[in-house]
Amino acid sequence: TAKDADPPYADPFDALAAQVQEDLAVVRRVGDKDWACAIHLCFPYRWTAEEKIGLDFVTMHLAVPGMETFRKPGMVTNMIKFGPFTRFVWELCTDDRLNHHKEPPPGIDPEAWRERPFDPQQPRLFLRVEREVLHGFPEQEAALLAVRVSFRDGEEIRKDATLREPLCKTIESMSPEALQYKGLAEHRDAVLAWLRDAGRPPW
Repeated sequence: TAKDADPPYADPFDALAAQVQEDLAVVRRVGDKDWACAIHLCFPYRWTAEEKIGLDFVTMHLAVPGMETFRKPGMVTNMIKFGPFTRFVWELCTDDRLNHHKEPPPGIDPEAWRERPFDPQQPRLFLRVEREVLHGFPEQEAALLAVRVSFRDGEEIRKDATLREPLCKTIESMSPEALQYKGLAEHRDAVLAWLRDAGRPPW
């Protein structure tokens, strides 16, 4: 029950969001102004609710390469009036920890908290996938974004050509800006070599 929650729910939105697996964000629009009016975030990756709350939808995505479609002014109208829409976002991580907030929880060493770069001598990678579903609420002039996170072990991917090659080809096609954003700029070639090594014959 709400009174038994530990920690106690902060408000009704917190209580509702705590019942589902997804992280939630609400975009509200009044006239020609839109903004992120509510965010319930448990599993962030390289961004924080603090830096996004209150921003308009276009500004929220300025740093993301290849997001020109999402940055168009009509995107918010599409989100509110139509849908639902589903898209998938991926990252390559060196661990399968769900929470990658920039700041470690109280009592956790910042050095131990930060994500490790890819190490070719001790390679370990996970494909982090975010399933993002946008639900529109036209009568409220609002949209709800629900994000569910899952992982796939890199060892499984590198041994299966149907998984490995689409990922490798995507990495090879990425612009320098996209590689930098994904954290792959410095280790692109090493990651590709590791992924494809398991698919080579032993002779």
